[in-house]
Amino acid sequence: NKLLIDYRETAHTLAMRKRIDRINEATNGVEISLDSPVATMCENLIHCQSSSGNIVYLNPQKTFLHRVFNNGSWNEGGRFYGPWCQSVPKNERKYILINGATTVEEDYAQLHPRLIYHMANVTLNGDAYTLDGWDRDLGKLAFNILLNASTYHKAVGALQKEIAKLYGAEGARQSAVELIDAMKLQHPEIAGYFHTGIGLRLQNIDSNIAERVMLRLLKQGVVALPVHDSFIVPANDIGALKEEMDRAFAGAF
Repeated sequence: NKLLIDYRETAHTLAMRKRIDRINEATNGVEISLDSPVATMCENLIHCQSSSGNIVYLNPQKTFLHRVFNNGSWNEGGRFYGPWCQSVPKNERKYILINGATTVEEDYAQLHPRLIYHMANVTLNGDAYTLDGWDRDLGKLAFNILLNASTYHKAVGALQKEIAKLYGAEGARQSAVELIDAMKLQHPEIAGYFHTGIGLRLQNIDSNIAERVMLRLLKQGVVALPVHDSFIVPANDIGALKEEMDRAFAGAF
């Protein structure tokens, strides 16, 4: 219910905290700034305009990473949160500087579809989000809702709500049902995972991948800023980042 809960300290939690401390020490040892034409500094906050025209307020004092797990389990969730740079609008992240150097962002294409297909011992061919007769962005939204919803009715309700936002409430529920049916027909090998709440388990896997990427890059003297399934590094280090991303994904299972 989004409330902090107590937990028992173990060798596992101590080791995890030690790794996070190592990453935080390195991240706080570099200067992270935003050189965006739509960003201004005002009263210790960075005001940055998103692509939609909204103003996002960023606190550059927020620099420490922490991990958030869910449902009282170390195997659900675990993604990294905290630093202000994660809240920079996507269209403005290209202006993030590390020690004054320009940066690039690299992400895992279709990470959760690839992971769930790997769990099913099947190879994903083509684009998981493309369905004939449906907008790809809506297909991507539906796929992710199906992975994260814990029941069929919750999946329909969540997708109905998103469709209503985009196209209006009339017919939204029927469209949600039809889109879910189409997605299951498109992905029969993994349809059994849909609306089971498997998404939090996938988040745990992708957060562990992210941790490995950051720690391995630190051994090369490279600081990577995580944005869930993507990483921001100095432009000169993009080769090292891609190599470690491939290596971490290959060792995820």
